[in-house]
Amino acid sequence: MTRLSSVVGGLMRDLAQSHTISDAFTVDLLDAYRREPTLSQLPLPRVSIRSAQLTMRFAVLTVQEPVAVLEPAELGEFWLRSIRERVVPRVLQDVGRFDNERVVGAFERRLAVTDPTSVIDPGALLAEGGEPELVRSTIGYLTKLVDSLPVSTRRALEGLDLAGSLERTVRAEVGELRAAARRLEDARKASQADLDVSVTAEALAGVPDSQISELVLTVSMEEIQLGGNVSNPTRAVD
Repeated sequence: MTRLSSVVGGLMRDLAQSHTISDAFTVDLLDAYRREPTLSQLPLPRVSIRSAQLTMRFAVLTVQEPVAVLEPAELGEFWLRSIRERVVPRVLQDVGRFDNERVVGAFERRLAVTDPTSVIDPGALLAEGGEPELVRSTIGYLTKLVDSLPVSTRRALEGLDLAGSLERTVRAEVGELRAAARRLEDARKASQADLDVSVTAEALAGVPDSQISELVLTVSMEEIQLGGNVSNPTRAVD
C-alpha cells in the first residue's frame, strides 16, 4: 500500500529537483547559442519553472490514526482557558461584578498562576463518564480561588450568590467543554492521520468515481529549495 504523505512528499522532492532539470536545459541552450553566430549575439534565455500545479487522483484504502494525541498538559491548558474565558466571565456577569476592574483583575491574577494538572485530572475531559469528576474538581478549584482572593476583593463579593452561580455555570459549561475537547482531539487525529491510497491508473480503473478523491497542489517554485528545505510555506494547497 502507498501512504498519501509519501506520495505528496515525493511530488515535492521532484519539484525541488526540477531546478536541476531546468538548469540542464539552460546549459544545452548555451552550447547551441555559442555554435550559432546569430544566436550568440542575443541574450541567453534561462529556462526556469516559476510555478507548478499538480493534480493527483487517489482512492483511500485505510486510515492510519495516531493512538496518543492530546497530552495531559494540553488538556489542562484547554480546561484553564475555558475557565478564564468562559466560566469566570459568566459568573461575574451573573453576580453583577463583571464591570468591576478590581474584581476581574484579582481573578485573572489567580488564574495566571494556576497549574491545571495540579487541580484536575486532565483525562476527565475525554474519559467516558468523566463529567461528574470534572464538575466536582472544577467547582472545588474555583471555590478555593475565591477564598484566596484579597480581603478587599472578597468584600466586593459579599452578599452575592457567588457559590450558586459558580456551580450553575460550571455544570452548564462542562458538557460543552468536554465536547470541545473531543472536537480538538478529532481535529488533531485528522491532521496527523496518514492514508493508505491507490494512485496508479491501473489501481483506480475499477474504483467508482464516488470513491475517488482529488488533491491539487499549487506551488511557487521560488519557495522550494533543493534538499527538501522550504524557505516559505507553499502559496496554496487546495
